[in-house]
Amino acid sequence: MKHTPEKENKELTAQVEILLTTLDHISTYVFTKDLQGRYTFVSPNTQAVFGYPTEEIIGYNDSKFFSLDQSNELTINDQIVMQEGRRLSKEERNVIAQTGETRYYATLKEPLLNNNGSIIGLFGVSRDITDHKKLEQRENARNKILELLTKNTPLTTILQEIVKLVEQEKSSTLCSILLLDIEKKHLITGAAPSLPNFYNEAINGVEIGPTVGSCGTAAYTHQRIIVEDIQTHPFWLPYKELASKANLSSCWSQPIFGTNDILGTFAIYQHNISTPDSSDIELIEFASQLAALAIERHKSTERLQLAARVFNETKETIVITDANMLITDTNPAFYETTGYKLEEVIGQNPKILSSGKQAPELYSSMWQTITQYGHWQGEVWNRKKNGELYAAL
Repeated sequence: MKHTPEKENKELTAQVEILLTTLDHISTYVFTKDLQGRYTFVSPNTQAVFGYPTEEIIGYNDSKFFSLDQSNELTINDQIVMQEGRRLSKEERNVIAQTGETRYYATLKEPLLNNNGSIIGLFGVSRDITDHKKLEQRENARNKILELLTKNTPLTTILQEIVKLVEQEKSSTLCSILLLDIEKKHLITGAAPSLPNFYNEAINGVEIGPTVGSCGTAAYTHQRIIVEDIQTHPFWLPYKELASKANLSSCWSQPIFGTNDILGTFAIYQHNISTPDSSDIELIEFASQLAALAIERHKSTERLQLAARVFNETKETIVITDANMLITDTNPAFYETTGYKLEEVIGQNPKILSSGKQAPELYSSMWQTITQYGHWQGEVWNRKKNGELYAAL
């Protein structure tokens, strides 16, 4: 059966459509550019990435679709391919100008040649690796926060770092972390480096309630609060002028949950009216969990430091034993009272202090009570290192 040119063209067109559909399903984008860096062809799925229809992409360079820094970087990569005539494989980071979204691509670019072998542009294939990159970045972020915690970095510094990490991942956002006060009634600024000072000062100390903006309501209801349009939402009625002055149009607030209670809120603001998608929800949940880790670790450290101060500064003697009733530690007051240094009693049984004035049954009863109830109260006569007797209450 003879193939006509028309039939061959139809078959070729069908094969190309199948190829483009396949590329679309695996998040791979095909494009060509001329020597001036203007797009001459893009696969149909590219318009979803750029936010423009194909006819508004063809004939334009990257400056229309990306930030100046990003488009300059892409232009440099393109020039390497077209001027040096070599293949370039590189990871590229693109911030979509229309949405502010950051995407990552593994991109391969090759010179595009005419029939005479002259370079007339380039051919490129980009594969979206954003999800993989975000997982990698978030793991790095978690490790960085853990490292800061081990160095006893101030909590404010750590919270600011968490905010910056989120703002870097979603560059169109401004974020804040608010902490509940001891009474669990007011929100105190924990970190909001990108928000105007006048805004932070106005919000600091706000009392939480069922209709108090996004954060005050989230802290009160223990629910995520999404406000796409601040100016029309009833929760923001008392604060919409303040938000307008700060050029804030939307606010999504996520409660920061601790092990047993709510600790505060993590908020994402944007200059434009905006509704979160699934990736935005994942991001705000990740940020709130990271903040919870930092806040609870900080509080735990504070409690340990307080306990250490009490242990070292109290005038009451404290003896710590292991499960075998052998001494593992004593406080300074123990030495002042008994005359025994720590190194002299470690590994010893507390009975080295026994004066012999109490019957053995008293000690048996005492340890039984401690084991059962966690404490014992009473008076025991002990003997100091120099043989002097003293009453231990």
